[in-house]
Amino acid sequence: MGLTGDIVSRMVMSRRWTGHDNDAEEMRSLVAETAELTGTFNLQDYIGAFRFWDVQGLGKRVDAVHRKFDAMMERILTARDAERRLRRQPAADGEEEEEDVLDMLFDMHEDEAAEMRLTRDNIKAFMLDIFAAGTDTTAITLEWALSELINNPDVLRKLEAELDAVVGKGPVSDESDIPNLPYLQAVSKETLRLHPTGPLVVRRSLEPSTVAGYDVPAGATIFVNVWAIGRDPACWPEPLEFRPERCTERILNSKGRPLVY
Repeated sequence: MGLTGDIVSRMVMSRRWTGHDNDAEEMRSLVAETAELTGTFNLQDYIGAFRFWDVQGLGKRVDAVHRKFDAMMERILTARDAERRLRRQPAADGEEEEEDVLDMLFDMHEDEAAEMRLTRDNIKAFMLDIFAAGTDTTAITLEWALSELINNPDVLRKLEAELDAVVGKGPVSDESDIPNLPYLQAVSKETLRLHPTGPLVVRRSLEPSTVAGYDVPAGATIFVNVWAIGRDPACWPEPLEFRPERCTERILNSKGRPLVY
């Protein structure tokens, strides 16, 4: 969690997730609570009698998390706004600092010629999405991938051989290596097939439609069981087996290259 949080935080706002300042600690706490609230069964969503009654107290908790996150993000945005004003002053050494995602969002917020300018609330919502959806989900997927590799040593040896051949024995790989690592991609896809970060994907229908003979009214809440789709024996031979090779063929064929494994 610390690793993925650090990566996301440094890309988004050039700060370490694992720092000991108050904002880093508060961000970790809010992301954890947001993940918990997102996965909690809410009676108000599914039982009409409880629609206007917050019997579980979830509404109060959501409001509290929103207020805390808003206050924290306001501090971060105010500090970044002051930094940006200083940057606009000519630097003595003539060097320009690299921009992060937050700078890009600020640029969109300040662009008067933009067809749709981002508001301050838009920036806060975007930041919450990035941290809530990009930290614990990535950490969980990495843990599942490592556990599957440990339990399948043949797969681990194949992956190590590919990494040694493409990246070499050095400790550092680069993003540009990824297209040349089809087996690594296959391991990632097979991990997500067996262990999706969100077992149920929730959507809302925008208009009436018919799916597989069932009438779906507009405004209906739809659950897509990603977990069951990934383990459906009608689609996947031996669905409970961890076999990245089933994904390798699709990755390589889509690029017109011969199979390696």
